[in-house]
Amino acid sequence: MWIILRDFNEVRGKKDMLNSNFNYRGAMEFNNFIYRASLKEYNMSGMKFTYASQDGSKFSKIDRVRVCDHFFQKWPSATLLAHPRKWSDHSPLTLSLLDRNFGPKPFKFFSSWMYKPKVKNVIENALEDVSSTGPPDLILLDKLKRIKWGLKSWWTFQKDSEHSQVNELNLECNHFETLAELGILLCLEEAWILGDGLDLRMAIIAPNHSD
Repeated sequence: MWIILRDFNEVRGKKDMLNSNFNYRGAMEFNNFIYRASLKEYNMSGMKFTYASQDGSKFSKIDRVRVCDHFFQKWPSATLLAHPRKWSDHSPLTLSLLDRNFGPKPFKFFSSWMYKPKVKNVIENALEDVSSTGPPDLILLDKLKRIKWGLKSWWTFQKDSEHSQVNELNLECNHFETLAELGILLCLEEAWILGDGLDLRMAIIAPNHSD
């Protein structure tokens, strides 16, 4: 049983391209390869195209997930999603086979939190009522627990606030990307993508990659 996920650098038909020259021979050879290898493909949702040129004027569906017949029969209901490209020229693809519950996520403290304005106050407040009597190891354990509870409460609020900002920026980026895929992007909007759009994409990257 096997699976192929890659940029095939070829389309299957004209409908998989926009504002690009269609290579009929290349598409025919690609389709023949798929037929001879008995490759299966899941319907892709999300973005219509998976690749965009640097200037955002040409689009194509060249990134695909191919599976063997055994794989397809075992997971016939798998879903394939093409995510927005954001800061890359290719769309990330996600193939979901089934849902699994691994329980609650373990608590993690990220070094980037030390640069957040309120973290120091959260830690100091958590240690205010710690008892200084008793075995040292139990005192330390109590301190760590209190810090953990304080940071979890703070991070829940902080995360919701940051996610709200990121979602607003993502919606704006996706709006222009959808217009570009439909071929109705205005000159003013193209200038936004090549100019201010870069700053906005970097603003999206910052909170997601700080941890």
